[in-house]
Amino acid sequence: MKSFSFQLDIFLLMFATLCVANCEAQVAAPINFTMTSALVVEKTTLPPGSYTIRPFEQDSDALELTSSTGHSVLFACESMDSNTSMSELTFHRYRIALYLKQVSAGSGACFVPAGPSEKQAKKSSKPTKETVSASAK
Repeated sequence: MKSFSFQLDIFLLMFATLCVANCEAQVAAPINFTMTSALVVEKTTLPPGSYTIRPFEQDSDALELTSSTGHSVLFACESMDSNTSMSELTFHRYRIALYLKQVSAGSGACFVPAGPSEKQAKKSSKPTKETVSASAK
């Protein structure tokens, strides 16, 4: 009985360690990028311009997008494995609208869930994938 209890304790310790390691924000450093067309983040449409994405201090599952003119948007971001070491943003284009889908910075990346307007756009067309290079601060 002690052997089983010991094995269970070891398993739970390993599981807890993995969970804590995976719960950390995957995008740790601010990244800068410039858009030549409008973009949509969740429910907000933003004009072309220069932007910075950084982790949101109060929530490890959120990022903050700030424009060079001072506008700011918070959005949810789900951690995921990254297959690139470059800093880049991935968008889905539905007709003329670009929806932010993924933020990759170094070895970390996160997925941006679809907002209401993107869910509506999915019903009538298929997206094309576009990437924009970014630079880490």
